[in-house]
This record gives sequence, structure tokens and C-alpha cells, in this order.
Amino acid sequence: MKRRKTGEERFWLDANSWMVTFSDLLTLLLTFFVLLLSMSSLDNKVLRETFGFFSGTYGGLELEGSGIAGGVATPYDVRYPGMYVVPPGALLAQGFPEQRLAWAEGQGRARRFRGGMIGEIAKAMKKGFAGQGLGKAVEIRSEKGDLVVRFAEGVLFEIGKARIGSRGRMILEKAGQVLARFPNRVRIEGHTDDLPIRGGRYHTNWELSTARAVNVLRFFTDSLELDPGRFSAVGYGEYKPLVPNTTSENRAKNRRAEIVILSPPRKG
Repeated sequence: MKRRKTGEERFWLDANSWMVTFSDLLTLLLTFFVLLLSMSSLDNKVLRETFGFFSGTYGGLELEGSGIAGGVATPYDVRYPGMYVVPPGALLAQGFPEQRLAWAEGQGRARRFRGGMIGEIAKAMKKGFAGQGLGKAVEIRSEKGDLVVRFAEGVLFEIGKARIGSRGRMILEKAGQVLARFPNRVRIEGHTDDLPIRGGRYHTNWELSTARAVNVLRFFTDSLELDPGRFSAVGYGEYKPLVPNTTSENRAKNRRAEIVILSPPRKG
């Protein structure tokens, strides 16, 4: 006759089974500390580039000698040598400018992000123009949240003409390379002094300034094949002077062409 199992025998457990769970816990703790050690050995430069988005794009801007706050990093241009553990928001922020703006708006930081994007463009423009011998003939500055790249008349055009010179085309190509990297809308402006035009192809300063703006626009859209939907052109003639047209020096300052990179529009 078989012996009937008692309740105690049916539910008997090994007294050392707790060691399995304890071993799992020790393994997880070991993995955690190995991860901490590996993160602590990361190159400081890589960490600065990874998290520079928060201190640069969202923080103050500074660009020497241009009258604008600039000098922020472009995190999505940096090619990292490996994979690192970073906050999810930072990873999303490494995307293209449109994605970064959407993320910033979702985080309630769009205003600071827009300023950061303008700063990035300013820094890229300054780098692109370096070595061109422009000096004070080009000015990069922030005005009402937008970025203004201002060219003196002799940089792009000859006096009284709207045809872009060979040097001007080279300089505009540098500017176009920067504009191709960002989604911002761009307004090209032409300006003149108040002296009336006598003879020549253009009868008024309005016509001359408009022709110059359109020619710059067409260089970007036709020669460089940038998206035409981003660009507009306007000629102001002598009606938006920087300084009063009282001296020859002031009139020279007012004869200019401007590339205005607009801050990304707000939603809603």
C-alpha cells in the first residue's frame, strides 16, 4: 500500500532557494556600477558637444565683432565616434532644425530655441565669410529676432547696376551653402540712397533696388537650386535708410543689399 503524502511534504521548499534571487540582484548591481564607470570615463569634449545644445541653443548667444549674440554649437553636425547614454530629449534635439523646433515647442522652449537657431546661422555665416577679405563691407546682426546679413554696395554690385559681379557670386555661394542647411524663410532686400538716377536702364531707385533683390533671389533659387518657396524679394529704394542721406559717407551706407533670415514662425 502506497504511503499517502502529507501537506508538509507536498509544499516543501529548498531552504537555499533565496540565493538565486540574491545572485540576480548582485549581477544587476554589478552591471549598474560598470555602466557608471564607463560613463565617467567619457571624453569631456564629447560630453560638451552632446549637452551643448541645452547651454547653447537655449542659452545666451555671442558672436564677436558682429553685434549679435551667436556662437552656439550645431549638435546635429557633430559626428560622434560611438553611442552614449544621453537624455531622450537631447537625442531628439540632435535632429534637423524642423524636428528640433517641434520638440522645443512641445517643451515650451520655442522662443529660446528660435534665438538659438538664428545664432547658429550667424556663426555659420561668419565662418563662411572668413578669409574673403570683406572686413566692414559685410555686417551680421540680429534685428527684432531675425538675422540680417548686410552687404555694402560694392560687394555684390557696381554703382548703378543690378548685375551681380563675379566676386559677389562667390560670396553669395558661401551664404547659400549656409541657407541650405536651415529651413528658415529668407527675404532679400535692396536699398539705395536718395540721389535720383540719371540715364541708364533703371529710371528710379525703386526699380534698381528691386532688380538687385530679384537677382540675388534668382541666384539662390536658379544657380544654387534652393527652395523658391522659402524666398521673397523686395526693393525699398531710398525709403528705408540706415542713416540720414546728408553726406556722401551716409549715402554709401544706405546703398546696400540685405539677406534677412526670418526667425521660425510661431504655431497657432
